Amino acid sequence: MKSLFQYLVVLFIVSSCNSANPENGSNNNLVENLLEKGNISKLIAENHKGIASIKGDYHTYKLYLDSLENNNISSIAFAYDYITTCLPEDSKFQDSIFLLFEDKFYSVANMLTDSFETKYEQLVEQLNDNRKTPELEAFQDNIKFCGIDIFSSEGMYYFDVANDYFYNNFKNRVSAGLKDFLNIRKEEMKQGFSADAGLLISFEDVHKRVVKWENFIMKYPDNIYTDRAKYFYETYLETLLTGMDNSRTFEYNSESELEYLSPEVKSLFEKIIRENSKSNSSKIISNYYDFLARHDFKYNDSINVFLKTKGLSSMLGIQPLTR
Repeated sequence: MKSLFQYLVVLFIVSSCNSANPENGSNNNLVENLLEKGNISKLIAENHKGIASIKGDYHTYKLYLDSLENNNISSIAFAYDYITTCLPEDSKFQDSIFLLFEDKFYSVANMLTDSFETKYEQLVEQLNDNRKTPELEAFQDNIKFCGIDIFSSEGMYYFDVANDYFYNNFKNRVSAGLKDFLNIRKEEMKQGFSADAGLLISFEDVHKRVVKWENFIMKYPDNIYTDRAKYFYETYLETLLTGMDNSRTFEYNSESELEYLSPEVKSLFEKIIRENSKSNSSKIISNYYDFLARHDFKYNDSINVFLKTKGLSSMLGIQPLTR
């Protein structure tokens, strides 16, 4: 009986969603048009009427997400409205629900990135010329409603989450661990990380990120996002040890025609070793420092071998995170 009831609920929800779906052109007022200001908020207001009395759960939410098209930006807003309208804040699946939402969010945002230059060629030209037009403002207004921002990297535009969107909208709907994760990422994305394979922050700030993620992993070893925290921890630690293509930790010496560890990074390593010798990252940095000292702090081919023994690798020749 329960499964039949859930099926009927989902059937009603999907039907309500499809009535506002851009693929359904029976009502011009319900067609997604990102060049019409306030269009997404109108779609959500109309769709909200159909789900206002629904009491859902993790399983109905998953089915609801499956009904939303990835090529519609409004799918993000539909997905979030369902959470705030139909799901309790203290659901035991709260982190898993966020994971589903995040997956849908990036499926939609990535599809917009892939189609942007062909579907919105006029907007690309306006962005390139730094022109403000009503249609560009309408477009930005609609994607902002869904938590999306426009970014650029190496001359290409892409779409990603607004810095504080996940944190502001889910801080009261996820576990303490995931809330901390989102808060850390909010600040990192706001600050940025790299552009054109060069750091936007100092190596000292990179180390601060290493420490934050190391502490997170120790505090929340079993959180649903701990594996992702480990990814950030390793990425920042690898960057601290090896730099990246346009922010090197080793500097070329024209007299000897060799690369030596930069004085800035060498001093930072010494400070880390002196002030915090007990953490795992500090031990790795200390071992790395001793290894380099045995080679007179010259860059050498054995560095990659050393990194491999620590489960790490070089960031040189790698496309780094931008934010």
